[in-house]
Amino acid sequence: MDEQRFLDLLFTRVPVARWTRGLVVLTALAFVVQAATATALWNIPADWLIRLGGNQARLVLDGQPWRLLTSIFLHGGLIHMALNMFALWQVGALVERLHGRAGLLLIYLLSGLVGALTSLWWQPGPVSVGASGAVFGLTGALAGWLLIQRGEMPLAMLREVRSGLVAFIGYSLFAGFMVPGIDNAAHVGGLLAGLLLGAGMAVSVTRSLRSVWTRPTSWIAILLVASIGAGLWLAAGHKTQPAAISQDQQLLRNLALQDMSLTQRTQQVLGALQVRDITPAEAANRLDADVLQGWRQLEGMLGGLEGDAERKQILMQYTDLRAQSVSALVRALEQGDRHSLDQAENLRLRAENLLLQWQLREARLQRPAR
Repeated sequence: MDEQRFLDLLFTRVPVARWTRGLVVLTALAFVVQAATATALWNIPADWLIRLGGNQARLVLDGQPWRLLTSIFLHGGLIHMALNMFALWQVGALVERLHGRAGLLLIYLLSGLVGALTSLWWQPGPVSVGASGAVFGLTGALAGWLLIQRGEMPLAMLREVRSGLVAFIGYSLFAGFMVPGIDNAAHVGGLLAGLLLGAGMAVSVTRSLRSVWTRPTSWIAILLVASIGAGLWLAAGHKTQPAAISQDQQLLRNLALQDMSLTQRTQQVLGALQVRDITPAEAANRLDADVLQGWRQLEGMLGGLEGDAERKQILMQYTDLRAQSVSALVRALEQGDRHSLDQAENLRLRAENLLLQWQLREARLQRPAR
């Protein structure tokens, strides 16, 4: 088959690779939300990635398996996201035309899930995020199609695609072994899942894309990949079962949840005050009785932190500043004092800066990537 006829058949099947574009846009929008809420662009803190749905073994195995899916659409920073989306853009359009739109989505999500499960089994500790496992799945699917339909792609195009695949897979896996923080387990898991799916679902470009779903090999490949995922899930659960969460980890988890709750309750009170559902005096009473006491209770909880003295000191200072900020806000509402209002805002900003200092410190100790 000459190159022009091959391309004509591909573009007749799928004139515009809309679903590839959709995945890129969806992931980019997810990163905009990440960056805006974390107020970070190049390095999203690990604790924030966990809040947004990162793949963390203990949380996943404790009843939050949805993190395996959401982690595919999260990234550790702008460069991490941009590199993955560039690779998706390059390979996704061709896979969409070879396997169809539904095939593309199935391969992307299944490979991403198997990659996340492989990461969960191989290194059940740090938070892991990124579309790399899913992108490697598409790369594997392309390799699988070439393996089964190797006589169909024109020779010049075949050489170009093959050299690109070898370069991408080889460089990425080598970088994963050499650079700390890159989750090679997810790369390998996604690649193997995509290879199986791509080979099982491979049909000639002269045939209708509907024939992908009438081939017994397609369903055998899907069931095989699903079985591998189930096996990884069971193996990960067995591997992480003995490792009980430490007291400090439990305290930090409770701190994060209480921090979010107290911040939301403060915003609710101020929102009700803004629309005049409550008076300033009522707002002051609610903040004093509920939010301020909550921050003081958190200070008491942090007294139980052990091990890392610097972490404990930073977090104790943070909760104290937040409590002082709420106390100043209460005075401002009770007395109509502009100075106390400015003081409350300054204390809140100091607390946020201190929290950012802690987040950056934790990120250096546990850098997420995939």
